[in-house]
Amino acid sequence: MTPSTPTTAAIIIIGAEVLSGKVRDENSPFLIQSLRERGIDLKEIRTIDDDPPTITQAVRELSEQCTYVFTTGGIGPTHDDVTFQSVADAFSLPLALHPHLAQLFRERFPEPERQAAALRMAQIPKGASVQMAGFVPVVQLHNVTLFPGVPSLLRTCFDSIADGLQGAPFFNEALFLNVSESRIATHLAEVQQNFPEVTIGSYPQFETSDYRVKVTLASRAARTLEQATAAVRSGMSPAWLVGPPANS
Repeated sequence: MTPSTPTTAAIIIIGAEVLSGKVRDENSPFLIQSLRERGIDLKEIRTIDDDPPTITQAVRELSEQCTYVFTTGGIGPTHDDVTFQSVADAFSLPLALHPHLAQLFRERFPEPERQAAALRMAQIPKGASVQMAGFVPVVQLHNVTLFPGVPSLLRTCFDSIADGLQGAPFFNEALFLNVSESRIATHLAEVQQNFPEVTIGSYPQFETSDYRVKVTLASRAARTLEQATAAVRSGMSPAWLVGPPANS
């Protein structure tokens, strides 16, 4: 991908337990950072209930808008694990028993009762590909990847496919200032207008710190970022600029 055609992604967090606060969402922060490191521009995160029509609609919409869609949760053996069926419905496909997965689950769960439940996880959207991450299957259908909701398993699964995820890298700069945001707002707006391909952010610090505002700049073009950073600096008094704090 080139800077003119950025690689984009969306994340769908599936689970009533997240919406109810019973479980803290640890997967979004991990995926946000991991995708950014690979030059993938995250466009949206949706956190939704274990409701098949809602899942289907989200997958259908976001798969049309983004290069990649990642779902988390809802792929286990219990009654509320409805992601496989919902994703299949998004592409008007049936579920089909995946022979290799079925064999793996039969071997791993020889007890009839556990085996019957486990085999539900071998019913995946017809035509989907499967890549094993240890004992966990990573199911991919078109541009949608289905991850488990358990954070440790999700990370293992993500690592197993990470080499195939790559966009144009981001380049980043940060300036730390001991001046208020209001003093720099007009200047930053002018620089942003002159460099629309650079993302400029301004973040005030209200706690005790060596700086009052952090200004960030990000671009896929290193030279453009260098020029935009110089333009930001040129409109500021040198006395406003301070070194980055130790934990930045």
